[in-house]
Amino acid sequence: LKYVRTASEWEINIDYHNRNRYKDIFENGEFELGKNELYSLFDPCVSHMIALIAAAFTRFKNGRQYQMIQAYSPPVSPRAKLGSIMSFIPKISNANSPSENMNI
Repeated sequence: LKYVRTASEWEINIDYHNRNRYKDIFENGEFELGKNELYSLFDPCVSHMIALIAAAFTRFKNGRQYQMIQAYSPPVSPRAKLGSIMSFIPKISNANSPSENMNI
């Protein structure tokens, strides 16, 4: 709860509805969640955080610092970029049970 509790040191900026939903789940124990629900429980938080940082990232990409980084970085092939992105995606053996490979 350190990310969703109001006024916590690591609080993230999420909407009131989701903050109360997480409070009900974790503090009050009002919801019974299956593996699939647990797997996607924080998707709204992730989406909101990405939306909040998108404008700042666009400004950074349009700035001199990013252009300088690009100028001095070795070129990367599209295939290498895809490989580095794919390394962050967990390998799922059974599409019907996404949390099979997770320790939940």
